[in-house]
Amino acid sequence: MTSLLASYQAYSTPLNFGLDLTEGGRLSSKATTQFEKHMAEQNCELTIVDETSLSLESLDLYFSVAEAGLAPTHLLPALTARTINDEPLTITILIKSSTNIDTLVSIQGERLGIISHKSFLGGEQAKRLLTDAGIRLHNSKIYQTENYFGAISLLLHGDVFIAAIPGPLASQWKEHNKLSIIAESKPFQLGELFINTSMTKSQRESCTQAFLSLSKANRRDKKMDIFPAWLAGFKY
Repeated sequence: MTSLLASYQAYSTPLNFGLDLTEGGRLSSKATTQFEKHMAEQNCELTIVDETSLSLESLDLYFSVAEAGLAPTHLLPALTARTINDEPLTITILIKSSTNIDTLVSIQGERLGIISHKSFLGGEQAKRLLTDAGIRLHNSKIYQTENYFGAISLLLHGDVFIAAIPGPLASQWKEHNKLSIIAESKPFQLGELFINTSMTKSQRESCTQAFLSLSKANRRDKKMDIFPAWLAGFKY
C-alpha cells in the first residue's frame, strides 16, 4: 500500500514544462491557465516554468524552436510542430501591394519590422534573407515588436515599409490586407517537443497524446497563444 501511494504521489506532481519564447509565444495568465487546464484534462498535469527561471536540467517537457540537435541529452525529441495549413515554414518579406514593388531592389534604406533580433526565424533568418540580396541593414531602421501581430500592425499603419513574417502567416494575412510577398526563404524544420528520459512510460504516452490533441477551438480559446503564431499543433 505504501509503495502504491508513493507512486501515485510522484505521478500526480505536476510536470515542469518550459518554452522557448523567441518566436513570440506569450505566457499571459489566461493563455497559461487555459493551456494547463487542457493538459490536465488530457491526463498530463503540468506547470509552465517562467522563462526567467528556466533551467533545462530541471524540465520534464520542453518546446524549442531552435534547429534540431541543440537540446541536452536527457531531453529526447518526441513531436514536431505543425504549421497553419501544414504550409512550409519560411520567412517572408511583406510589403503593401499599393507600392507596386515586387522585388527587393527598391527597399534599400527602408524601415523593417521584425519580431526580435534574438529570434532565429523572424530575426536572424529574416535579416540574412535581406543581406544575401544585397540589402544593407541599419539597426536604427529595424523595429522589434516581440510578436508577429505587432510586426504586421506596424506595416499596415505605415510605421515600417516592410515586415518579416513567416510563410504560413503571410499566406493568411496578405490577401485581406492587400500585401505582397517580395522575398521568401527556403523552408525550415523548426519547433520540437522534448521529453525527459526520466519520465515514466505512462507519463510519456499521456503527455504525447495531450500535445497531439492541441488545437485552437475558437477566438476565445487562448491556450495556443503560448506558442508561436505560426504553430497550429503537433505531429509525429
